[in-house]
Amino acid sequence: RHSTRLQIKCGNRALEEFQKTNQIVSSINLLFNTNSDQLKDKIEQTIFELKEAQKEIDRLKAMIFESISNECLVNAKNGIIFQTFAEEDMKDLQLLTKIIQSKQSSIIIFTSLKDNRLLFLNQTGNDLHCGNVLKNILSQVDGKGGGSAQQAQATFESSSKLKEATNLLLHNLEYEIEE
Repeated sequence: RHSTRLQIKCGNRALEEFQKTNQIVSSINLLFNTNSDQLKDKIEQTIFELKEAQKEIDRLKAMIFESISNECLVNAKNGIIFQTFAEEDMKDLQLLTKIIQSKQSSIIIFTSLKDNRLLFLNQTGNDLHCGNVLKNILSQVDGKGGGSAQQAQATFESSSKLKEATNLLLHNLEYEIEE
């Protein structure tokens, strides 16, 4: 035998639930400046418009990052591309590294002041292990992170710790490249 348990809201609980739902729907109607009958269509239209706007943002970012990537390649020193960004987050920096890698194999160090994060990549084919190099630096500076031979990331509590770690990394790379 299988038994089914039914739970029914009735009386004051049902009334409270209805009033709460009605209040939420009324608030949403006001936000969308529409009535309840058109609310679903208005929400679907807004979601569609947001998706289209995000596509346009992504397209414009790709154009901007294409230009920034050319600038980074021109300013590279000893095969190392280093740049600090104030507004870009880690996702943006990863997109930028993909664009640069499609053009030229490089060692890339990007820092994000917005997130206090560091991104370190080696696509040159030499035996520099990004994860190990960054791990050694993180033991000297308060930071969290890690990575593989080709890519490593780190997060810091403050921009001063980020700057200290970046300076150590650049110093270590100059030493390793000269060997």
